[in-house]
Amino acid sequence: MVTIGIHHFKLSVTDMDRSIHFYRDLMGMKQLYDVLRENLPSYDQITGYANAKIRIAGLKAPSHVIVCLMQYLNPPMQPRPQDNYYQGAAGIAFEVRDIESDYARLIAGGVHARSKPVTIIRDGKAIAKACYIHDPDGVTIELYQPLS
Repeated sequence: MVTIGIHHFKLSVTDMDRSIHFYRDLMGMKQLYDVLRENLPSYDQITGYANAKIRIAGLKAPSHVIVCLMQYLNPPMQPRPQDNYYQGAAGIAFEVRDIESDYARLIAGGVHARSKPVTIIRDGKAIAKACYIHDPDGVTIELYQPLS
């Protein structure tokens, strides 16, 4: 098998409208669709859930990667702890041009941050600025600004 690219990245969310607002309005992604999928045997088969009912929204970053938000209505969503050290934890790093102003805008918009932008130094050289924020479900999102 030869992987030729990443088509999309999925995140399970508890409140689709809140998550669309975050990724579209605050993170600047383009919304492609928002659909309800149910009564589809292929979805039951691929997910392994009988009578799967899923609201799915696709949003595209300027890099053309699609973030697919999925809110399971059947079976119902189950909350779990969110943090980077849990097995299977996922996160997304968004490259930005001006991390300081983006950070300030997101904080003003009510986004929770784990840290302010920090200069990342490797081998004695400043390579980037980065910070971690959280999406509405507590998923870690990295803002990353290369310095070179």
